[in-house]
Parts: sequence; structure tokens; C-alpha cells
Amino acid sequence: MKTRVYLRANGNGVIGLGHIIRIKSLKNMIDDAFECVYLLREEDKEAIAILDDGSQLLIPTQKDIHSEAHWIVLQCLSGKECVVLDGYLFDTEYQEIIRKNSLGLIFIDDVNAFHYVADLIINHVDGITPEDYDAEEYTQFLLGFNYCILRPHFITQAQQGILPKNNKNVLICLGGADPENNTQQLIEQIIPLHPDFAFQIVAGAVNPHLYALKSFAENSPSRIQVFYSLSEVEMAELMKNAAIAVLSPSTVALEYLCSGGSLYLFPIADNQMPLNNLLIKKGYARPFMELINPDVKSPFFYHGGQLIDGKSPARIREAIQSLQ
Repeated sequence: MKTRVYLRANGNGVIGLGHIIRIKSLKNMIDDAFECVYLLREEDKEAIAILDDGSQLLIPTQKDIHSEAHWIVLQCLSGKECVVLDGYLFDTEYQEIIRKNSLGLIFIDDVNAFHYVADLIINHVDGITPEDYDAEEYTQFLLGFNYCILRPHFITQAQQGILPKNNKNVLICLGGADPENNTQQLIEQIIPLHPDFAFQIVAGAVNPHLYALKSFAENSPSRIQVFYSLSEVEMAELMKNAAIAVLSPSTVALEYLCSGGSLYLFPIADNQMPLNNLLIKKGYARPFMELINPDVKSPFFYHGGQLIDGKSPARIREAIQSLQ
């Protein structure tokens, strides 16, 4: 019998859906070895819709986050299940409540915000070390790009290697919400310097500026297409055919690097800065301002090495199995 793994991520249309997408990716990576069940708050409708695959358990509204942890213990845990947490609400007390009643606690992290009691911490930003964490002596660490949590098509692309891209297609994606409509502002800055570029905008389903973006695209003299609510396959195809991408330094940037290309980063949140700085330092990306700098001779650049090898699913499965 497979060990059950509960997957609890925090996300909605207000705070963003990155953690929800990441927990879905993890499920795809480990589902053949474990019985995976999502734990979602009943009020997080956008997350429920994204993870609607028949393996959901909805958490009723609780008075606070620690009450939620106690509800999970009473309804889900017998000491034989693992729990994965991905989000910024799951503080030390929450972790302690879950861990002492579970077989193992796994925490997917990118902020290093508090003391961790998890058995396993996954942080796929390279350059982080166990010494950077305030954690227990027993805590094991899966750190760096060898443990990237990505969707299946991008894992496959990483295994196939970097693609040649000889075009002037520019992919722009700044996350699911983009409340400030940075997408349109960036394109307006790019067009004067690169009027021959063709833009593919990917807007999230909760983007409040979707109709404004469509109107902007229709009335622009440049070639601009607006896509939204793309499937994984559709997004992978756009990435494969874009020689340049302007992305937030998040999982979407790592997905793009699976097929290679000239990546420009535009951070939209403080927690994105570690990955932003690392990718730029290693030469896999450049800051967005270089794309609109008239002194830069060419917008195209190439980094010879491959960042992601596509073997992270096997590594993560093995680490979780070691907790049993």
C-alpha cells in the first residue's frame, strides 16, 4: 500500500497562485510512488479550480492558522502519513502540530522566514546551504537546482536539452495577477528600441487588466498576442518558440530555461530577489533594464551550460521515501 502524502499550499487570486502551481507540479513528480491528496481551504476558489483532479480535501474556515493545523490532525493524520507544506503562513507552531502527528513533514521553502521543525526542506534556489537555516538537527535539506519542482513537460524538455531559437518572439509573463499592469508598461518601453519584436503576453486567469491588455494589443502597431489560462502544454510551446523572455524570477523563469533562450528578469516581489540575483550572477539571465538600454548592442545572449537536468523527480521521490 502506498503511503499517503497530504499536500497543503497557500494561494488564491489575491496573494497569487505560485505555491498552488508548485504543489501541483510536486504531485505530478511523486504521484506514482505515493497516494497524494490536496488540502485546500474551502474559501480559496481559484486554488480549488486549478487542483480539481478528484484528490482534494477541503478545510472548513478556521478562526486562525493553528486551528487549521489541529483540524488536519483530527481529520487526516494517524501517524502513518506525510505532509507537505508550501506557503508563508505555516510558522513553527503550525509545523510542530503537524509533525508530531505525522510520519514525516516536508516543507517547500523560498524565504527562510522562521525556525523549521520539518524533517525535509526543499529549496531549489542554488547557493543556499543548511547553515543558512534555523532548523532542527534531524532536518534534511534538498537544496539547489537539482531539486527543481517543475511541471512534467518542462522536466521532459530539460532532459532533451537546450533548443536553438532563431526568431524575434518575446514572451512576457509576470505571474498570475500583475496588479500594477507592469506587463503593458514593459512592452511600451521595449517597442521604441525593438519595433520588429513580436510579443506573446501570458496573463493569469486572475489578472485584473486582461481586457486592457487585449485593447492595447489590438490598437498597437506592433505584433502583440495576449494569451490567458494556458495549459501546461500551451505554455511549453510558447516558451520553446520564444528567443527572448521577460519573466518574473520565479518558477516560470526556471521553466523557460529548460529549453534555453535570452532571459530578462523583472522582479515583482521581495521573495523573488534571491533567484533573480543568482540567475543574473551565473549568467543565465539579465536584468530587464538591459533590454531597454540603447547602449547594449544585441538583445540576444546565450549561456553555454544547462541549468536543469530533468532528474529532480527521482531525487525528490527517493528523499521522501527515506522518511518512511
